[in-house]
Amino acid sequence: MSRFFIDRPIFAWVIALVLALAGVLAIRALSIAQFPALAPPQISVTAVYPGADAQTLENTTTQVIEQQMKGLDHLIYFSSTSDSSGTATVTMTFAQGTNPDTAQVQVQNKLQSATALLPLEVQQQGLTVAKSARNFALIVALESIDGSHDQDDLGDYIASQIQDPLSRVTGVGDTQFFGSQYAMRIWLNPIKMANLQITVGDVTSAVTAQNAQVSAGQIGGLPTVAGQRLNAIVNVQSRLQTPEEFRQILLRTNADGSIVKLGDVARVEMGAETEAYISRYNGHPATGLAIKLAPGANALGTIKAVKAKMAELSTTFPPDIKVVYPIDTSPFISLSIKDVVVTLCEAVALVFLVMLVFLQNWRATLIPTIAVPVVLLGSFAVGIGLVLSAVFLPMAFFGGSAGVIYRQFSITIVSSMALSVLVALIFTPALCATILKPARTGAGREKGFAGWFNRNFERGVSRYGQGVERANRRWGRTFIIYGLIVGGVALLFTTLPGGFLPDEDQGFLFTQVTLPTGSTAEQTEAVMAKVRKHYLVDEKANVAGLFTAAGFGFVGIGQNTGLGFATLKDWSQRPGKANSVQAVVQRVFQQLAPQVTTGQVIAFAPPAAFELGNATGFDFELKDVGNVGHEKLVAARNQLLGMARMDKGLAQVRPNGLDDVPQLKLNVDQARAGAFGLSQADVNSTVSTAFGSAFVNQFIDRGRVKKVLVQADAPYRTRPEDLNNLYVRGASGTMAPVSAFATSQWTYGPTRLERYNGQPSMEIQGSPTPGESTGTAMARMEALAKKLPPGIGYEWTGLSYEEKASGGQAGALYSLSLLIVFLSLAALYESWSVPMAVLLVVPLGVLGALLSAHLTGLDNDIYFQVALVTTIGVSAKNAILIVEFAEERMKAGMKATDAALAAAKLRLRPILMTSFAFIFGVLPLALSHGAGSGGQNAIGRGVVGGMLSATVLAIFFVPVFFIVVKRLFRQDRPVVAAAPVGEG
Repeated sequence: MSRFFIDRPIFAWVIALVLALAGVLAIRALSIAQFPALAPPQISVTAVYPGADAQTLENTTTQVIEQQMKGLDHLIYFSSTSDSSGTATVTMTFAQGTNPDTAQVQVQNKLQSATALLPLEVQQQGLTVAKSARNFALIVALESIDGSHDQDDLGDYIASQIQDPLSRVTGVGDTQFFGSQYAMRIWLNPIKMANLQITVGDVTSAVTAQNAQVSAGQIGGLPTVAGQRLNAIVNVQSRLQTPEEFRQILLRTNADGSIVKLGDVARVEMGAETEAYISRYNGHPATGLAIKLAPGANALGTIKAVKAKMAELSTTFPPDIKVVYPIDTSPFISLSIKDVVVTLCEAVALVFLVMLVFLQNWRATLIPTIAVPVVLLGSFAVGIGLVLSAVFLPMAFFGGSAGVIYRQFSITIVSSMALSVLVALIFTPALCATILKPARTGAGREKGFAGWFNRNFERGVSRYGQGVERANRRWGRTFIIYGLIVGGVALLFTTLPGGFLPDEDQGFLFTQVTLPTGSTAEQTEAVMAKVRKHYLVDEKANVAGLFTAAGFGFVGIGQNTGLGFATLKDWSQRPGKANSVQAVVQRVFQQLAPQVTTGQVIAFAPPAAFELGNATGFDFELKDVGNVGHEKLVAARNQLLGMARMDKGLAQVRPNGLDDVPQLKLNVDQARAGAFGLSQADVNSTVSTAFGSAFVNQFIDRGRVKKVLVQADAPYRTRPEDLNNLYVRGASGTMAPVSAFATSQWTYGPTRLERYNGQPSMEIQGSPTPGESTGTAMARMEALAKKLPPGIGYEWTGLSYEEKASGGQAGALYSLSLLIVFLSLAALYESWSVPMAVLLVVPLGVLGALLSAHLTGLDNDIYFQVALVTTIGVSAKNAILIVEFAEERMKAGMKATDAALAAAKLRLRPILMTSFAFIFGVLPLALSHGAGSGGQNAIGRGVVGGMLSATVLAIFFVPVFFIVVKRLFRQDRPVVAAAPVGEG
């Protein structure tokens, strides 16, 4: 085949250009993201029970939904939360590769059987089933730079003009709003209501009746009488639109003709639908909308489209409203891709120089340099493999999130290696025929650098041959040294900390604020002000902006929580480790945290795979497996946290939830209530509406439908005694205060209840101390958990679940890779002995990779495992170069000893050239810094270390391996020309 293309070089060029063009087109069509879809598909079910506390919600709604989620295909685990805000969420996580649309349909079908068992109030609110994403790709925020618009104004802008258009952008899967739109807020005055004998029920009934859209039909509507000449629509009443119209709602007409209007007992205004958050951007009023990607979405393309839509929408905003992006994952992705291109160019240049040193002919060096871009571009469009790439094939067949990354590497490497073989057979011969010229002869070639290099290299080859001879003669001692190396490899491997993915500086971080239970939003906002000062003043050299939301956190929603999103400046503006995201996090603990004495401030960078969690470190679920109850589970959690704080290998160990809070329990005396003719439903409605809120119906505001909410005004729900101002009308018309039939008492209860795989649980997050790995930290947590009382168990979730799963796959990956290589070599050389001689070289390469990992602080994570597999493959390639030529020399009549020595000396130059070319090709990865350097370092340093040891040691050990294996198989005699090759 090569002769065909040597004679037709233009044909070879056409094939190469077509491959390159196909690669360019494939690049344009490929989705661009930081990682492939690592997160297993998740389907969430959300239910709302207005006024319900966490325990009631769990008992009546959450468990009912959970119990129906049986028989779902590929379900691996599920979790749920029940919040005192009345919201329950059940999240099902399915195995990697499950079709999320199919999973969603199955969940919806199971939910049908649960709906009828849920409380009527929950059914009226409706249930939401959605494909869930754990984290944000982008946060869009509106900031009022001069304070002309407050947070409520900005929230209404987002809800009315931004949220819906952005949710329709291709690639957007879901949104989370840190604010609310306007609502018609009816603030009741219980004292005035009592004086006028108006109840909460009177107000809600009047609003329902008088704020309604009535369809009254038509005059002359069909069917009609013969000769009808008039047809007109009858409008009886339409929805109210302004606060003044609501104030005029009639509540009662008295016998003397006087009337009581809503404005007489309530304050009516346009206000925020919910006051759950206090959000600021750089201290200015702001509100935000988080964008979550749809499954399989192009991250860069989606973010670019969202920004383009925002640029279009912002043309109608007032001049003081500015669009900002507190969290934007696209710069990290873009810069990582840019760095890859730069690294690739550096690698090609270094490889070119190495080959030029060894080949000493720029024409010969130019040939592989031209072939490189053809192979790289063609790899984007091809996905087949050949024998040498067999070492990477097992990676494509592993499951879970780790399997997704393995497949990316496997397909890429196998494709490129397959193409390199095709290029070597098709394109390279044509290039050689057209570019190369006859070599120069004579002494001129021995002058200058080339002559100096060749003379010294030949002397080196001679000394190398003597070393090989000594190793062959003392093969027993050589194998003792080899045994020590294997033992060292085993020791290094067992002591190397485990991990999932290396941490990355992605250009932003989070700050979680948690105050003691019972703290108010005002107190939390005061702490958030300290957070803003730290980032915007003390850390201004590294921080570009800060978005804070008091009332919201990864631990839950409550007045005592807050969360900050800090965006760091470009990586080029903060060089060195002192300005990295990890250093910024450490300064938060050293400088900011001590200022907050009555709460907790924790800063953390996002994990490398942001979609698998919101924090680096581990994710631990403490479970009540023995039905010991909530109080004992809380005690066990506190015991575990106490032990973790004493462990020097653990840091930032914290509950990812809210503590129990004081609760005022209202005890209704049914006998007394009955004596007044009161129903429990009326009592519940009165209390929940006044101290919570009640959604009555809707109204029209500037063409958009919004809610009408009724609640007691703030001054009348500040103390327990304010319950006594509430009155309920009995069947006889008598007005009875709540204090006449109910008493109250203080208790402690959960504001948020969690469950994991159908059992009560509490989520705990934490990190290893600097210098330790997550794998080590997880082992420490497991050891501490075994000291807890009986009935308490644990499981790993999220990123830690994937890390555990990937750790169990590593051994199988290495074993299968070695097996595939062995079988491929056996088939290629029709021999069982040749593969054994080749594979004995593997520990020599692994030794260097492990030493490099220990010296540079790498973990045994997925990237390092890819580096090890790469080391296995390239180490085997070097051994093949010697073993193959030794086999040929034996066929020519040499003994095994002489053949091994001759092959080693003959193949030393190409082995060193290809090895050093490979080492210098990946050296830019090992030395990279900035965006994406974590993964590049893990692969680069592992491969460089492995190739150095494999090259230096293998050139001495492989000849010995060949000789000893031949003797074991009794094949150390010259092969007779007529004899078949192999064992027969």
